[in-house]
Amino acid sequence: MVNFLLQQGANINQRCYGASFCPEDQISSRTDSLEHEYVELSLKTSYAGRMYFGEYPLSFAACTNQTDCFRLLMAKKADPNRKDTNGNTVLHLAVIHEKPEMIKLSYDMGAKLQIVNNQNFTPLTLAAHLAKKEMFEQILKLEAHVVWTYGNASSYAYPLARIDTIDQETGNLNEDSALSLIVYGATTKHLELLDGLLEELLQAKWEAFGRRYLTLSFSCFVVFYACIFTAFMCRPFTMVPEAPSHNQDGLVNTSKSCNDSSDPNCRNFTIFDALMTHNIQNPEKSSSTETGGSLLLQDDCQLWLYFGRGWQQYVRLVTESAVLSMAVLQIIGDVIDLRNVGHSRWWRVLVFIFVIFYNF
Repeated sequence: MVNFLLQQGANINQRCYGASFCPEDQISSRTDSLEHEYVELSLKTSYAGRMYFGEYPLSFAACTNQTDCFRLLMAKKADPNRKDTNGNTVLHLAVIHEKPEMIKLSYDMGAKLQIVNNQNFTPLTLAAHLAKKEMFEQILKLEAHVVWTYGNASSYAYPLARIDTIDQETGNLNEDSALSLIVYGATTKHLELLDGLLEELLQAKWEAFGRRYLTLSFSCFVVFYACIFTAFMCRPFTMVPEAPSHNQDGLVNTSKSCNDSSDPNCRNFTIFDALMTHNIQNPEKSSSTETGGSLLLQDDCQLWLYFGRGWQQYVRLVTESAVLSMAVLQIIGDVIDLRNVGHSRWWRVLVFIFVIFYNF
């Protein structure tokens, strides 16, 4: 029938724009345009649809795995690189419908692996985005270049332009690379693609800079919390006896000021000093009521007093300054990461509980 229609002059590049032949999640977003015949569709789609076959006869033959029909159309000069409304070519559609034989046949007959669709996906990155492992490995084999072959052993070289997370032209992060799409994939099926070439690529990245960066980050984390602990333990507070006194207005004040260091009943303590003094002098007494009196905190804030208060306050001054500096540097680093990685992926990383503890 296909041969008969072609003999009668049927157009081999005739497109089909019907709503039934587009992805199901794009039907509600279809809008007409006065500038062109085809419809406008939303870019957000998973390409799921039982009747989405790519609008062209050649794409239909590829999606339904009709190799004879495909060869016949190619013999009549059908273009395998024509794009449908979503920008998908024959190779994209073979990936969507999981037709590895048609991927190989299309590639052998002139289909290009570098063409991107409207979502900026090549057939390889589309397979990574949809977590289709068999299609991904099939296209990787087609992109590989044989370096040498000796018996059953072979060496292959792979172009990293659409695989690695670094853009080769600009040096920026490529969010549409295969590795990035797999690492930030929304399903567990994406993790199944992290073997073979991608596993070797991740291992190379880990040895080149990943291990060093993790060691530096963990060391800064330990130093940061050591400074916080030291600053907290050196915080001062004034121990005062609970003795009633009268102020100038004749009012009774149950807390006695201990700013006068000559008073033997008064002493400025740090938290560490208070714990050690209580444990050494009163090991058998666990409450202040057993000693005949209780110790209260003075109303004046002692945290602003660093000088002339003992060596602990100098230590606190240094550690608090270090904590403040490291907190500012951490915020600056997070802003840089936010700009490089992007808002959505940066917040997605914060789902991990240890990342939340580290940042907040």
